[in-house]
Amino acid sequence: MIPSLMEEYLFNDIGAPKIIKSNAQLKEYVTALVELDRASHLTAAEQNFAELLILLIEAYVDKPHPRRLASRVDLLQELSSKGDLSGKN
Repeated sequence: MIPSLMEEYLFNDIGAPKIIKSNAQLKEYVTALVELDRASHLTAAEQNFAELLILLIEAYVDKPHPRRLASRVDLLQELSSKGDLSGKN
């Protein structure tokens, strides 16, 4: 099953996901990544999409944000609340 975020980019011809500029966008990307992580098998396109999301999430989390002091902790809490964090590929 394709995550809804991936469907949006594939079927609406939007292009690739954009650089994350807000916590809301971060949450959307994390949710899509968790959805992909839960899949038993990923197609090559889904794997590539997941890898792109990881890069975008990491770039946002690693970037200093004055209003987000606990961003890494928040992200880990969000991921752990969503379920399996096995890191399977």
